Amino acid sequence: MKNQKSIILISLLVPLLVLTRTVEQSIIFSITFMITFALYALFLSLLKKIMKKEIKEYIELVLSTILLSIVIYFFQGYIPFIYENDKIYYLLLIFILPILYQNLELDRKKILHTIIFVTILFVSTGLIKEVLGSGTITLMDITQNITGYIEIIHLPEFAYYPISYFQTSSFSFLLVAIILCVLRRCEK
Repeated sequence: MKNQKSIILISLLVPLLVLTRTVEQSIIFSITFMITFALYALFLSLLKKIMKKEIKEYIELVLSTILLSIVIYFFQGYIPFIYENDKIYYLLLIFILPILYQNLELDRKKILHTIIFVTILFVSTGLIKEVLGSGTITLMDITQNITGYIEIIHLPEFAYYPISYFQTSSFSFLLVAIILCVLRRCEK
């Protein structure tokens, strides 16, 4: 039961892990998750005292929609190419945030632990998929319109024989299954 909350977290994030293809994209996803989840938890803790139980779920859904609408508005206005690539991710977060918050019953310390765990999970998934799938690590590709800079690191050990399977969604499910098995094993 010790890692049950980690398993719930990974289960909720499976659709988002499927969407990650590169390290840079994973970092952007995790930053977006960090900001929205922290704000979501903050606003819910402020509203907890005045919220009635009958409408709690509706308020949680409306709050997640408002926060993500602000994030989407920011991306559309200032960084449109990031939003255009990953629209579905932001729409999925609207439903994942309330479920995640309800199931994990987090306090302030656990919120920070959850955010760090999600960041490590996203970045490691993106790194594994990109290195094994293409033999490269691409940085600043999505944000090159702002920075004018792109860095592609070729890893010769993996670049000669890249395996495209590692870039697919099915590999993401396999990777999540492996992570769940490791968490179950650590539980014992």
